[in-house]
Amino acid sequence: MLEETSSPSRQDIFDLLELLHTDKALEGFNGLKRILVEYPHSSVCDDALYFLGVFYAHKQQNDKALACMQRLIRSYPASNMIHFARAWREKLSRNSAPELPEFLECEEAFFNKNIFVADRMLKEFSERHPKSVLADNALLLRAILWKNHAEFSGEEQGFETAKSLIQTILQEYPSSDAADFARQFDELSVGK
Repeated sequence: MLEETSSPSRQDIFDLLELLHTDKALEGFNGLKRILVEYPHSSVCDDALYFLGVFYAHKQQNDKALACMQRLIRSYPASNMIHFARAWREKLSRNSAPELPEFLECEEAFFNKNIFVADRMLKEFSERHPKSVLADNALLLRAILWKNHAEFSGEEQGFETAKSLIQTILQEYPSSDAADFARQFDELSVGK
Protein backbone atom coordinates (compact mmCIF):
# COMPACT_ATOMS: atom_id res chain seq x y z
CA MET A 1 0.00 0.00 0.00
CA LEU A 2 1.08 3.58 -0.52
CA GLU A 3 3.51 4.72 2.17
CA GLU A 4 3.30 8.26 3.48
CA THR A 5 6.92 9.04 2.62
CA SER A 6 7.32 7.32 -0.73
CA SER A 7 6.32 8.21 -4.24
CA PRO A 8 3.54 5.94 -5.52
CA SER A 9 4.42 3.02 -7.75
CA ARG A 10 2.53 1.00 -10.32
CA GLN A 11 2.16 -1.72 -7.68
CA ASP A 12 0.41 0.83 -5.45
CA ILE A 13 -2.05 1.46 -8.29
CA PHE A 14 -2.72 -2.28 -8.64
CA ASP A 15 -3.18 -2.63 -4.87
CA LEU A 16 -5.71 0.21 -4.89
CA LEU A 17 -7.51 -1.32 -7.89
CA GLU A 18 -7.93 -4.57 -6.01
CA LEU A 19 -9.63 -2.66 -3.20
CA LEU A 20 -12.16 -1.22 -5.65
CA HIS A 21 -13.63 -4.72 -6.02
CA THR A 22 -14.00 -5.36 -2.30
CA ASP A 23 -15.85 -3.90 0.64
CA LYS A 24 -12.90 -1.45 0.86
CA ALA A 25 -13.78 0.25 -2.44
CA LEU A 26 -13.90 3.68 -0.82
CA GLU A 27 -10.35 3.21 0.48
CA GLY A 28 -9.17 2.29 -3.03
CA PHE A 29 -11.04 5.22 -4.57
CA ASN A 30 -9.60 7.67 -2.04
CA GLY A 31 -6.12 6.24 -2.55
CA LEU A 32 -6.28 6.93 -6.28
CA LYS A 33 -7.50 10.47 -5.61
CA ARG A 34 -4.74 10.95 -3.04
CA ILE A 35 -2.09 10.10 -5.62
CA LEU A 36 -3.41 12.85 -7.87
CA VAL A 37 -3.53 15.42 -5.08
CA GLU A 38 -0.39 14.60 -3.11
CA TYR A 39 1.86 13.38 -5.93
CA PRO A 40 0.83 15.42 -8.99
CA HIS A 41 4.15 14.79 -10.75
CA SER A 42 4.28 11.05 -10.12
CA SER A 43 4.83 8.73 -13.05
CA VAL A 44 1.61 6.90 -12.16
CA CYS A 45 -0.79 9.86 -12.14
CA ASP A 46 -2.01 8.92 -15.62
CA ASP A 47 -2.87 5.41 -14.39
CA ALA A 48 -4.64 6.83 -11.34
CA LEU A 49 -6.68 9.20 -13.54
CA TYR A 50 -7.60 6.43 -15.95
CA PHE A 51 -8.76 4.02 -13.27
CA LEU A 52 -10.67 6.75 -11.44
CA GLY A 53 -12.43 7.49 -14.73
CA VAL A 54 -13.28 3.82 -15.25
CA PHE A 55 -14.53 3.60 -11.67
CA TYR A 56 -16.78 6.62 -12.20
CA ALA A 57 -18.07 5.13 -15.47
CA HIS A 58 -18.95 1.88 -13.72
CA LYS A 59 -20.83 3.92 -11.13
CA GLN A 60 -22.76 5.71 -13.91
CA GLN A 61 -21.10 9.04 -13.05
CA ASN A 62 -20.31 9.83 -16.66
CA ASP A 63 -19.51 13.52 -16.23
CA LYS A 64 -16.81 12.72 -13.67
CA ALA A 65 -15.54 9.84 -15.79
CA LEU A 66 -15.33 12.08 -18.84
CA ALA A 67 -13.50 14.76 -16.84
CA CYS A 68 -10.87 12.20 -15.76
CA MET A 69 -10.33 10.99 -19.31
CA GLN A 70 -10.10 14.51 -20.71
CA ARG A 71 -7.60 15.50 -18.03
CA LEU A 72 -5.49 12.43 -18.77
CA ILE A 73 -5.48 13.20 -22.51
CA ARG A 74 -4.62 16.85 -21.93
CA SER A 75 -2.04 16.36 -19.17
CA TYR A 76 -0.36 13.09 -20.18
CA PRO A 77 -0.30 12.89 -24.00
CA ALA A 78 2.53 10.33 -23.96
CA SER A 79 0.78 8.02 -21.49
CA ASN A 80 0.44 4.31 -22.18
CA MET A 81 -3.22 4.79 -21.24
CA ILE A 82 -3.89 7.47 -23.87
CA HIS A 83 -5.59 5.12 -26.34
CA PHE A 84 -7.94 3.80 -23.70
CA ALA A 85 -8.66 7.30 -22.40
CA ARG A 86 -9.53 8.48 -25.91
CA ALA A 87 -11.80 5.50 -26.42
CA TRP A 88 -13.53 6.19 -23.11
CA ARG A 89 -13.84 9.88 -23.97
CA GLU A 90 -15.48 8.92 -27.25
CA LYS A 91 -17.85 6.50 -25.52
CA LEU A 92 -18.75 8.94 -22.77
CA SER A 93 -19.15 11.91 -25.11
CA ARG A 94 -21.81 10.14 -27.08
CA ASN A 95 -25.04 8.98 -25.62
CA SER A 96 -23.11 5.78 -25.06
CA ALA A 97 -23.44 2.67 -27.12
CA PRO A 98 -26.27 0.37 -26.04
CA GLU A 99 -23.74 -2.43 -25.60
CA LEU A 100 -21.57 -0.36 -23.20
CA PRO A 101 -22.74 -2.21 -20.03
CA GLU A 102 -21.74 -5.52 -21.62
CA PHE A 103 -18.34 -4.10 -22.59
CA LEU A 104 -17.82 -2.81 -19.04
CA GLU A 105 -18.33 -6.34 -17.73
CA CYS A 106 -15.71 -7.60 -20.17
CA GLU A 107 -13.32 -4.85 -19.15
CA GLU A 108 -13.87 -5.64 -15.48
CA ALA A 109 -12.83 -9.27 -16.11
CA PHE A 110 -9.76 -7.93 -17.94
CA PHE A 111 -8.73 -5.72 -15.04
CA ASN A 112 -9.39 -8.53 -12.56
CA LYS A 113 -6.67 -10.46 -14.42
CA ASN A 114 -8.93 -13.44 -15.13
CA ILE A 115 -7.43 -14.12 -18.56
CA PHE A 116 -9.58 -16.99 -19.75
CA VAL A 117 -12.89 -15.53 -18.61
CA ALA A 118 -11.96 -12.09 -19.96
CA ASP A 119 -10.80 -13.55 -23.28
CA ARG A 120 -14.01 -15.52 -23.72
CA MET A 121 -16.18 -12.51 -22.80
CA LEU A 122 -14.26 -10.15 -25.09
CA LYS A 123 -14.34 -12.65 -27.96
CA GLU A 124 -18.10 -13.12 -27.60
CA PHE A 125 -18.56 -9.34 -27.40
CA SER A 126 -16.62 -8.85 -30.65
CA GLU A 127 -18.65 -11.55 -32.38
CA ARG A 128 -21.98 -10.13 -31.18
CA HIS A 129 -21.10 -6.49 -31.88
CA PRO A 130 -18.67 -6.36 -34.84
CA LYS A 131 -19.91 -2.88 -35.86
CA SER A 132 -19.76 -1.45 -32.33
CA VAL A 133 -17.48 1.50 -31.58
CA LEU A 134 -16.13 -0.79 -28.85
CA ALA A 135 -15.32 -3.83 -31.01
CA ASP A 136 -11.77 -2.70 -31.78
CA ASN A 137 -11.13 -2.10 -28.07
CA ALA A 138 -12.35 -5.60 -27.26
CA LEU A 139 -9.85 -7.05 -29.74
CA LEU A 140 -7.06 -4.88 -28.36
CA LEU A 141 -7.76 -5.97 -24.79
CA ARG A 142 -7.60 -9.59 -25.94
CA ALA A 143 -4.22 -8.94 -27.60
CA ILE A 144 -2.89 -7.38 -24.40
CA LEU A 145 -4.21 -10.31 -22.34
CA TRP A 146 -2.50 -12.89 -24.52
CA LYS A 147 0.77 -10.96 -24.73
CA ASN A 148 0.89 -10.59 -20.93
CA HIS A 149 -0.03 -14.25 -20.46
CA ALA A 150 2.76 -15.31 -22.82
CA GLU A 151 5.31 -13.14 -21.03
CA PHE A 152 4.27 -14.58 -17.67
CA SER A 153 3.94 -18.22 -18.72
CA GLY A 154 6.55 -18.39 -21.48
CA GLU A 155 3.99 -19.94 -23.83
CA GLU A 156 4.77 -18.92 -27.41
CA GLN A 157 1.14 -19.52 -28.44
CA GLY A 158 0.12 -16.46 -26.43
CA PHE A 159 2.39 -14.26 -28.55
CA GLU A 160 0.98 -15.80 -31.73
CA THR A 161 -2.58 -15.18 -30.56
CA ALA A 162 -1.72 -11.56 -29.69
CA LYS A 163 -0.13 -11.02 -33.12
CA SER A 164 -3.17 -12.51 -34.84
CA LEU A 165 -5.51 -10.21 -32.92
CA ILE A 166 -3.37 -7.19 -33.80
CA GLN A 167 -3.56 -8.13 -37.47
CA THR A 168 -7.35 -8.38 -37.19
CA ILE A 169 -7.50 -4.88 -35.68
CA LEU A 170 -5.26 -3.47 -38.41
CA GLN A 171 -7.33 -5.10 -41.16
CA GLU A 172 -10.84 -4.47 -39.82
CA TYR A 173 -10.34 -1.13 -38.02
CA PRO A 174 -7.31 0.46 -39.74
CA SER A 175 -8.08 4.08 -38.89
CA SER A 176 -9.14 3.56 -35.27
CA ASP A 177 -7.26 4.57 -32.13
CA ALA A 178 -7.03 0.85 -31.37
CA ALA A 179 -5.16 0.34 -34.65
CA ASP A 180 -2.72 3.13 -33.76
CA PHE A 181 -2.10 1.54 -30.38
CA ALA A 182 -1.89 -1.94 -31.93
CA ARG A 183 0.82 -0.78 -34.34
CA GLN A 184 2.93 0.50 -31.45
CA PHE A 185 2.12 -2.54 -29.35
CA ASP A 186 3.14 -4.86 -32.20
CA GLU A 187 6.40 -3.02 -32.88
CA LEU A 188 7.45 -2.64 -29.28
CA SER A 189 6.35 -5.63 -27.33
CA VAL A 190 4.64 -8.59 -28.94
CA GLY A 191 6.92 -11.58 -29.06
CA LYS A 192 9.87 -9.90 -27.39
